[in-house]
Amino acid sequence: MRKYLLVLVLLIPVLVVTGANYVFRSPSDWNSVTELREFLAQDDGNERVYLKAGRDGRINFNGACEDRAFKLRDNALEQGKRLEAEILTYAETIRYKDYIGITYEELCRLTSRDSHMIVKAYVDNEIWYIEPSNDRIWHTGYLD
Repeated sequence: MRKYLLVLVLLIPVLVVTGANYVFRSPSDWNSVTELREFLAQDDGNERVYLKAGRDGRINFNGACEDRAFKLRDNALEQGKRLEAEILTYAETIRYKDYIGITYEELCRLTSRDSHMIVKAYVDNEIWYIEPSNDRIWHTGYLD
């Protein structure tokens, strides 16, 4: 046990000094809504569609909301900022339809089993939602 602990203690400084990707730095929240808007303005995640193959190697496209949400989250993480992917229920999707940009025809086709994925940001004590397909943001509440 001591031998493994010694190896681990000796290995950690090497990883930090060499700049290997194994060093995780904790992402920070946003300092202001302006900072969040500036990030969204320069981020191109809403202009591209990202598709990933499943474990079976097949690509299934059933809506890009989750792909765009995860890509936006990952882009923020690369800059040291925290965003969280959040699933909206059917009722929440209808409630926020104007921000999401759902057309009337799409709204009529929704069923109670449908959901939508967006991104959540924290600015001070506030919670902000982001629609990753159009970069619209809206204030949705407070932490406490």
